[in-house]
Amino acid sequence: MASTPGWIWLLLQPLVAATALGLAWRYQWHLRLVPVVLLALAYHVAVASVHQAIGIRGDQDVSSVYPNVGNSLLHGSYPGSEYPVGAVLLFALEALLGGGSTRPRTGSR
Repeated sequence: MASTPGWIWLLLQPLVAATALGLAWRYQWHLRLVPVVLLALAYHVAVASVHQAIGIRGDQDVSSVYPNVGNSLLHGSYPGSEYPVGAVLLFALEALLGGGSTRPRTGSR
């Protein structure tokens, strides 16, 4: 089976999205909140499950850059960062609230 050129997906994705939006608009009076929310949640769970199953890893900035930038601001110096001020403040807030990937990694636990 021959591989599909990448540019086709760039055309196909917006076409599918526009078709789905058009159908949703046309039948909007038949839609109910709970089934739509459940469908949206099921979609996100399915995408996350597929990514987990095939081994797609997230952006490395989350575990390496964000904590350093946030902790630097918390320790009194503004980091030399490519991120805007608002983002640096969010990284610092995440580091302050603790846990997760913003906590610096050390050799012992």
